[in-house]
Amino acid sequence: MNIRDRVEELRQLMRTNQMDAYIVPSFDAHQSEYVAEHWKGREWISGFTGSAGTVVITLEDAGLWTDGRYYIQAVKQLEGSGIRLFRMADPGVPFYSEWLADVLHEGSVVGFDGNVFSIHMVRRMEKDLKAKKIGLKMNQDFIGDLWEDRPEIPKGSMFTLDVKYAGKSRVDKLNEVRKEMKTIGANYYILTSLDDIAWLLNIRGADVPNNPVVISNVIVAEENCYLFIDSCKVPPVVN
Repeated sequence: MNIRDRVEELRQLMRTNQMDAYIVPSFDAHQSEYVAEHWKGREWISGFTGSAGTVVITLEDAGLWTDGRYYIQAVKQLEGSGIRLFRMADPGVPFYSEWLADVLHEGSVVGFDGNVFSIHMVRRMEKDLKAKKIGLKMNQDFIGDLWEDRPEIPKGSMFTLDVKYAGKSRVDKLNEVRKEMKTIGANYYILTSLDDIAWLLNIRGADVPNNPVVISNVIVAEENCYLFIDSCKVPPVVN
């Protein structure tokens, strides 16, 4: 199936679900720029392989927003796809939600997978689309519905990094975090950024190519620290 066919299949899903636009970002559920194969939905739907960019598809048009690192690459990879390039840093180029506010009718509906969007980006879209009463559907993983051979979420093992390489023990790092929590009156600190988790707990993995991180989440409490991770990734020596 070529890119045009994939876009048309997505549009058919949009019509079935009474949706006027669909957004596919580059991020995973941790807002990473560099992601595991499972989260490369933007690449799958567009053919663009750069690390940063957002694809927006309407029933009549489609665009990729990316930065200056990738202009030349994007022009080549989007050729024949029916997806236009929006050069984000160029004067007069609108943000994608501003563009949607311009091209969609009042009362339209925009869908996306809310698991891979930050609250900051959702609020930005709500602000840009409010004047035309354009609604958001945030539980629509259409890429997952269409991508039949989508790779699984990585299940490789994690390992711990010795303090002689890490520089500080995880106990010392957690104590520093708790000191800052106390300063701002926080009882809990939620951490989803994979590189921050790797640093804080002195753990490493191979879930993302060329990035030694582990798919996980962390909650730091006043007395305890909780690591949320697939148990198959934790070797007995760490348990």
